[in-house]
Amino acid sequence: MSLGQSFHNHRNLFYVTVAYAVVVLGVCLMCDVSWARLLLLGISALFFSIVYFQILLGVYFVKALIHDRPNTFNPFKFLGFVWASTEKHLGDFFHTKLAKDGAVTVLIISFYLLFFCYLKSLFPVISPTNWDSYWAGIDLWLHGGKYPHQYLLPFVQTHNLEIWLERVYIAWFLIMYFANTYCFFYDGNEIRRKQFIWSFVLCWMVAGSAMAIGFYSAGPIFYHLINPDIVNPYAELLAWMQVVNDGKPAFAYDAGMALYGTANDAIHPDLNGTSAMPSQHVGIAWLMALYAFQFKRWLGILMTVFTLAIMIGSVILGWHYAVDGYVGVIVVTLIWLASGFVLRRKAKNVQA
Repeated sequence: MSLGQSFHNHRNLFYVTVAYAVVVLGVCLMCDVSWARLLLLGISALFFSIVYFQILLGVYFVKALIHDRPNTFNPFKFLGFVWASTEKHLGDFFHTKLAKDGAVTVLIISFYLLFFCYLKSLFPVISPTNWDSYWAGIDLWLHGGKYPHQYLLPFVQTHNLEIWLERVYIAWFLIMYFANTYCFFYDGNEIRRKQFIWSFVLCWMVAGSAMAIGFYSAGPIFYHLINPDIVNPYAELLAWMQVVNDGKPAFAYDAGMALYGTANDAIHPDLNGTSAMPSQHVGIAWLMALYAFQFKRWLGILMTVFTLAIMIGSVILGWHYAVDGYVGVIVVTLIWLASGFVLRRKAKNVQA
């Protein structure tokens, strides 16, 4: 199968990406965004795709390192042989149908994620209102008159878990890329593969874009900046975050304050922004758990524990209200079930 045929097989995904891009560029036009900056940032779409191919290269390099070791002590000959073996195996792999389908999927989704990042950087500008105080109130009501961080903070402080929660939160990006790479390039079950891909795309569109704009909130870490005239219920959490690492601020705190500097700049959008409701970190982690359950029960349980760690980290690091994570899980579950239903029904009709 040629790349052209693979592209034809993914035409619906391409059409959705084009439609999404048109909407995002229309929003940029209304916000009087600098087109020169958009074009410059567009080059960064290569970053999203390069990561996937780097993971593939790394996998085949390790495979060659383990299985095709030459009998030589010369480091240059050794590495040269391993590299040549990697190139051969990777080249053979890219002649397969699944590899070509994966390459097309990566290219389409890379640009899709780029346009999502464009849009996210404009959330504070285009959102009709700010819901931070509302979501904080919902958290208070749901958790028995106390904020979730008030339950979690003493335990995290006692066991010095902050640094581990930060590492897990950052590891989310790498795990997401690995899960995507496996799905795009290796999963031979077409329905399961498409279910994950379409769920992934719809999560960013429905939860990450439409709901994020309609119910926009920045998150607890920015609560005092958005509502300066209201008593900040997260003051204790922020005070702790500023001195947590031997008197040095937590990474999440420094990153948050730096991010806020670009969050309200409509003329110069960045590739990130502030958006809490619903939590994409929790939602995508749960999507990976649902996908993992399709393979092995223990793998699904492991990814569920990872999702729980992300949920706790999102609250204790001040990025999200707990309700953000709850909604993220609910929306992703509905998208996963709906995608699977549509794909299986379509496959059944084709067979009939």
